[in-house]
Amino acid sequence: IGGSFTLYINLGAPAYRDLPLAERIARGDELRASRPSQKVAEAAATPLPLPDGTPQDTVDAVLALESVLADRPDLLEGWQIIEPEERALFRFAAARVAMENIIRLKGDTATTAEHVEYLDMMAAAADLYVSPEAEAQARLILEREPDNFVALFYMGLLFAQTDRPDLAFQIWRPLVDRPDGDDLHMGLMRDRIEQAAFDAGVDYSLPPQGRAAAAVAAMGADDQQAMIRSMVSGLAERLATQGGPPEDWARLITSYGVLGEVDQARAIWTEAQQVFADTPAAVETIRAAAIAAGVAP
Repeated sequence: IGGSFTLYINLGAPAYRDLPLAERIARGDELRASRPSQKVAEAAATPLPLPDGTPQDTVDAVLALESVLADRPDLLEGWQIIEPEERALFRFAAARVAMENIIRLKGDTATTAEHVEYLDMMAAAADLYVSPEAEAQARLILEREPDNFVALFYMGLLFAQTDRPDLAFQIWRPLVDRPDGDDLHMGLMRDRIEQAAFDAGVDYSLPPQGRAAAAVAAMGADDQQAMIRSMVSGLAERLATQGGPPEDWARLITSYGVLGEVDQARAIWTEAQQVFADTPAAVETIRAAAIAAGVAP
């Protein structure tokens, strides 16, 4: 009896009364229904300093373009240019505004990748808080792409933030084994999933990142570079022979940019403009990658 009492004092919550399941569910629903809006969350978020070494002329150029767009809010090209610049300066609220206007102006032609970027900027601008507006965006993405990793991550985060760790764990658990999870969102999820499991009363230990990841980590730098180049070559060959969605063309341009193969990135950008000449929305998706790779103005 004494041991049980000691364990409860250390591990339990003696100040709280019993919470039946139905009451906890109702509490979670109430928290979701009454949580702050995106605007309120952004106002309360901690602003980040500019990245070290940011040239003042870059900041001045971004502020000048902001002034232009304030007078010309329907200038799509302006919002597309300024969004990655705002993001690079850690001005996530401004990047969120830019993505909001891009999606407003593109309407139904806005790509899933653009909606995902919008969702990311909403969360980044609010210190990773999932607002009602961000939840609506995540649900819209999942209507288009039910297995979208980023949208599922944020839906799990929403439930973790509103006293439903059971639902957060239920959403996140299958994502741990997904090979398509990017480093950022996978890392954020892995940092939180064990706590969600503990809060949900589930005995769960996060598995290692898998044999493949361990094998890559054990490789030397030259072997890793060779593997990356092999993957990029495979993607390039597939697009050349079979074609693919604009997101894959953008990924290839980004990969060449990371590898420093600017001529290859420029060639793919030129080819993509021809392939998608009749689909302006696709060209804009690929253009963003080309701008980031330094091969498009």
